[in-house]
Amino acid sequence: MKHPHLMLLLAAAATPGVAMAHEGGFDAHNFQLYAADGQPVSPLVVASPFVTKGFFGAAVFEYAKSPLVQVPASSDGTLDFANAEPILDDVLAANLNLGWAPVRFARIDVGLPLFLSSTGHEGANGFAAGDLKIGGTVGWSKEEQRGFGVGLSPYVTIPLGASSVYLGQTAVAGGADVGLGYHGDKLLVAASAGYAYSPDIQLDNLTGADHVNVGAIVGYEVVDHLGLNLEGRAALPMSGEVVAGTDTPAEILLHGKYQLTSGLNFLAGGAGGLSVGAGTPAYRIFLGVGYGPVFKKGPPPPPPDLDKDDDGINDDVDACVDQPETMNGFKDSDGCPDGIGGLTVTSSIDGKPVAGAITLNGGAGVLTGTSSLKVDRAEPGSEWSAKAQLLCYAGEAKVTAKEGDTTLDVAMLPVLDSKASVEVVDKKGKPLDGATVKWDTDSSLGCVPSGTPTKLAGGKGVIPVGVGTHRVFVTAPEMTNYSGEFQFVAGQATDIRVQLDTTKIKLEAKQIVILDKVFFETNKDIIKPESFKLLDEVGSVIMANPQVGRVEVSGHTDSDGDDASNLDLSQRRADSVKRYLEGKGVKADRLVAVGYGEGKPIDKNSSSKGKANNRRVEFNLIDQAKPDGPIETNKPVGQ
Repeated sequence: MKHPHLMLLLAAAATPGVAMAHEGGFDAHNFQLYAADGQPVSPLVVASPFVTKGFFGAAVFEYAKSPLVQVPASSDGTLDFANAEPILDDVLAANLNLGWAPVRFARIDVGLPLFLSSTGHEGANGFAAGDLKIGGTVGWSKEEQRGFGVGLSPYVTIPLGASSVYLGQTAVAGGADVGLGYHGDKLLVAASAGYAYSPDIQLDNLTGADHVNVGAIVGYEVVDHLGLNLEGRAALPMSGEVVAGTDTPAEILLHGKYQLTSGLNFLAGGAGGLSVGAGTPAYRIFLGVGYGPVFKKGPPPPPPDLDKDDDGINDDVDACVDQPETMNGFKDSDGCPDGIGGLTVTSSIDGKPVAGAITLNGGAGVLTGTSSLKVDRAEPGSEWSAKAQLLCYAGEAKVTAKEGDTTLDVAMLPVLDSKASVEVVDKKGKPLDGATVKWDTDSSLGCVPSGTPTKLAGGKGVIPVGVGTHRVFVTAPEMTNYSGEFQFVAGQATDIRVQLDTTKIKLEAKQIVILDKVFFETNKDIIKPESFKLLDEVGSVIMANPQVGRVEVSGHTDSDGDDASNLDLSQRRADSVKRYLEGKGVKADRLVAVGYGEGKPIDKNSSSKGKANNRRVEFNLIDQAKPDGPIETNKPVGQ
């Protein structure tokens, strides 16, 4: 992982005056200009979404004070700012910028800083070129250089600078910014954010890191051709700090720009550091001159129109001055688009739109559709009726068309026009009195009875249900819990004959107790077929009792073998049981598999019987133990 880069503060571990371990390697100048088009309100360093067609260029002369200093550490480990030593100081630069926008929504630009002089920790550095920046902007706004806009500004920097004196990178860098903003006749408000890639370096506590650029500008044209601009920018590191605060350079800039009618413009301003991040000087001052196309403001607005919507009705008597009259023989003198409108028909369940099959009667005949029907012309006073159906849901509705557009929603209710003929017997075929029937309401969308399970008298009963495929849960006291899916047809009865055996499952307050064991192949997580019936019943109990919430499938082993192997085996066995239950229809979010290894024995491991008891799978009710969870229940299984 990279460490923070571009630090103003290089914390030396030695005493003041000790030279740094490695020299150079990054651009401490940190003042790359964004291409400005010369308007009085325009950014200097913040990515802007606004682009004006044409050629532009600028030269900005700048003085930067102490953009990079070294701060030694005191004997107690704190930073000794009193003995800070400038590593890069008194930077005098000419920042050159050229660009061309072939169309108003795209431009390309090139920037190059020339360092006329600077001072390093070994003396004067002399003349040097900076890194070459090649970039551009693709932007959109409603009209040229005005309104709300958005732009993407990618760029790449090529290392031409004097990296040994902290005036350039050691390798190719780059990034991209996204700008959003508004540009009115006088006001400019914009902000940008983007990702910047930087090469690795090795310099004391500085190793280099990618970062996120953020910036914002507010500009205002105080008088014609003269604008004041306030900008802020910062670089946020993508990894942790080595020395707190040193990896986030931030500045605020204030500058004014004056543009002549010829396109020539002049710039003056200054900047101050907001943080101790690298490339943040104590202050900057700058002067610039440039050229860019002059934005021509539109002509003055035309005089008021006596008939704004051109419908032949003067505004003083037009009730809808912005909307033309619909000439259809219905209230043609009020100036509004009233009268004959359309009709929209939708279907819904419990107030929520659903894609029902709709049949509409009225007007020219019968129309059919799914989810929504639209009629372009529904004369006021005409009668319309509609029917809708989805699975077992059906509904009817009527409406009288009104002036303008009319809507009709067909609310559907469940129609239980099929029947389930249920018979529950034991292994000997004897009817089980007290048997109950419960339905999976989540997957059947209200097409089955909900609420308290239906009790069967003498093990038999006929239950109304809606059409479709539904899952049913059947149980009886001290008997197994059965689940199965059945198809139901309108007007017909579906026979469901269920044979139950003595249960090996008990649903208690905090656990589903199994009266048998889940058997696996020796030292494996493969479930033996003899346990499938038991697990089927466990899955049925979980699905039939959603009120118990989540179930923890916990795996346990005896003490044979090492702890790590036992823990791994127990986890794999718990996962295997969880997968089996999911395959039987239990939702994955209701199951949590946890292996405890040999850590929670229920018997002594000194005997074969004790070890067999410790090798087990349990089903614990997680949410039942929570104060805000479901109410604990001791009801029989399936109730």
